[in-house]
Amino acid sequence: MNWLIDHEAIDGVVNLAAPHPVPYADFMQALQVAHQIAAQQVEQTQKLRGLVSQQTTMMATWYQSEQAAKDLAQTRREDFFETTPPSTSGGQTMEPRW
Repeated sequence: MNWLIDHEAIDGVVNLAAPHPVPYADFMQALQVAHQIAAQQVEQTQKLRGLVSQQTTMMATWYQSEQAAKDLAQTRREDFFETTPPSTSGGQTMEPRW
């Protein structure tokens, strides 16, 4: 394989042979094991993707609730400071007694 990589002028189909050929049944068994490993990796990746998605959704929900609480507090502060003080007309005026 390395020789073919080093010689880019080679084009087309190339028949490769190994110094120690493997029986077809052994080769197929190795392919099946490799396929099972790949399938397990795909399954694990899908589970991980689901967990990351779930965590992202939970974080977004938490952030929205935090932002809503901050917005409510800000609105209450604004309402408090924008209201006019109650009228004191008709009442007694208090003067300091020193």
